[in-house]
Amino acid sequence: MGWSCSLGASDSLETIERYCRNGSTGMINVFSKRKTSWYFYEVDKTEYQDGRITGKVYKRTLAGTINAGEFLIDNVGNIREFPHLPKNWVRNINSGRRW
Repeated sequence: MGWSCSLGASDSLETIERYCRNGSTGMINVFSKRKTSWYFYEVDKTEYQDGRITGKVYKRTLAGTINAGEFLIDNVGNIREFPHLPKNWVRNINSGRRW
């Protein structure tokens, strides 16, 4: 059995996945910052009544992986928190320019 979220939150997550795949790393959950720092995120499979999506962001280092924070995409699809995600991605998604 899977989990569900709102359409707006789902659209935003799909856009982040597309940005990662097309503009950063070729993988749907990995992105870079200035090509020097690499991050990946994992979606919590918790189902919220309001439809939001939450998860964790991790940073890859030479020593391994460290926790870089938590993200929140609200039920409308706005990114409320997403540590280290490129600011222009957040601006585009929050302004409704999804693709």
